[in-house]
Amino acid sequence: MVGDGLAARQENELRIHFLNVGAGTCTLLECPGPGDPPPMIVDCGSLAPTQTDMDADAARDYIQEILSSHNSAPNLVLSHADRDHYGWISLVLQGTQVQHIWQGGEPADYTSDGFPAWFNVGSQNLGTPRTPVFSK
Repeated sequence: MVGDGLAARQENELRIHFLNVGAGTCTLLECPGPGDPPPMIVDCGSLAPTQTDMDADAARDYIQEILSSHNSAPNLVLSHADRDHYGWISLVLQGTQVQHIWQGGEPADYTSDGFPAWFNVGSQNLGTPRTPVFSK
């Protein structure tokens, strides 16, 4: 899948993966720099993927394969609390340690798709507590 033709990332290379998830958004950045800087996931959700779009399982597989090539836990950016921007996070990152989370809007607005439970797991499944940073 991902490994098909995707060469190893070079130290000075920025890679931006825009996943075709239909009515939603999901982006993964592999950052340039020495020492394997952490990847960054920006939003991940969809309201209505079509037959030609990735579903949540395919997005999880793609992202997990990319993350497995890094030595550091990713960072997560959620632009706002619409389900098509965060609805797949609990599935895509289940069991994955996350370094930091930046959330746009109010924390109380992120109420569906298992996100509150995933967010509150903290160190139980993820190794270290995550650091939410909320902004308006």
